Amino acid sequence: MLRRILLLVLLLVACTSLYADVTMRMALDFKVNLTLPGALPQLPFNEVLTRIHGDRSYAVMGPFIAITDLSTGKITLLDPKTQHYATIAMANYISKIAGANGQAMPNLPDAAKQILEKMKFDTESRDTGRTSRIQGIDAYEREVVIHVSIPLPIPGQENGLALNLKFDIWKPTPSELERVPALRELVAYNERNKGFGDVASMMRQIFGSIPGMGDHVGKMVEEMTKGGNVTLGMDMGLYVPGLRKMLEQAGKADALPALPPDDQPLVNVKLELKELSTDKIPDSVFAIPVGFQEAPMEDLMKGMTSALAGAKPEEAQPGAKPREAQPAAKPEAAKPAKLTLTVEPSGKDLQITWEKDSAIIANANHGVLSINDGNRDQKYEMDAKQLKVGSIVYTPVGSEVSFKLEVTGKDGSKTAATPTRWSNSPASLAPEDKPAAK
Repeated sequence: MLRRILLLVLLLVACTSLYADVTMRMALDFKVNLTLPGALPQLPFNEVLTRIHGDRSYAVMGPFIAITDLSTGKITLLDPKTQHYATIAMANYISKIAGANGQAMPNLPDAAKQILEKMKFDTESRDTGRTSRIQGIDAYEREVVIHVSIPLPIPGQENGLALNLKFDIWKPTPSELERVPALRELVAYNERNKGFGDVASMMRQIFGSIPGMGDHVGKMVEEMTKGGNVTLGMDMGLYVPGLRKMLEQAGKADALPALPPDDQPLVNVKLELKELSTDKIPDSVFAIPVGFQEAPMEDLMKGMTSALAGAKPEEAQPGAKPREAQPAAKPEAAKPAKLTLTVEPSGKDLQITWEKDSAIIANANHGVLSINDGNRDQKYEMDAKQLKVGSIVYTPVGSEVSFKLEVTGKDGSKTAATPTRWSNSPASLAPEDKPAAK
């Protein structure tokens, strides 16, 4: 459940953290520091990307994309794999997360509920005095430690089970908040966003249904956001002091043969800023890709949680039956090792497509679509997931537009697609290198 909540909360925070044209890219590292038979749980992504243009945000986190519009108060989830999307009011989205967390609560035995309700929380925070320079920005470290005591009847542990959550949070210095344009935009948006989707309110609603949690979440968030909501990096550790001793007392020390020492985290999550810029972001980034079909929000959220757990959506459904063995698939034909841009009118818009199944796209980690529209030159940068969608929609301004796509592979190689141009003349599509008719 912890990993499920983590994805939903990170996605929500990523969608409501920025304002104006800002791009923020954070590297994410999730580790479980113990040895168990079989594979340890891992998050299916290692990066959090957020792009903001005006009131709209675009967030990529693992297998899903979220587009938020503050002017309408709505969020849209997209699944590039199934090409489905769903749109819902932000308040309803938060309620669904809270409801998903609370669904299991009524089924808990009364004794378990009483234990949770008697949990004790103690939160402390301080500025450590440590400083660093992150992506050219002067930063200072703030430490927040949350001590949780759960009154479980454990032999040799008179206070029950103790959990410690330690957050080392890197924040920009006050002078940098004034100097760096992207940081100024972040601060301005956070002020504007109060009362709509501020982190403290969201966390209270999401965790309020869990016994023993609701009254303490606000205090935790307040300590974590002292000095402002803008974060350049974070190192979170979950510590369970005395866990080995507890297992020894219970005669189960062999159940977890490689526990870390008490002064090292059992679970560790790191966020590190890799990019922060105010480069212009085209409107096309926030459009629902052509060919995507609307689906119920519940289906999208089930897909999210299933992907996070490493299961396929149909395998995650209650009562799902094992799939029957399928005949061996015939070898696939080789995918085309080329790229060709195609432009087709769609009302007042243009749909630009490329071979999303090409081996070039399968090996890509970055792409740039260059657009020349009269006297306007624009560059639309895409990551690997966006390239695999295979299309974007562009609204032309002038009567002639040319398109060029360059893709960078994981090995650093570059491939240029055949350039294409469009005009509103009868011969509306033509590759740029096509000889003029005589």
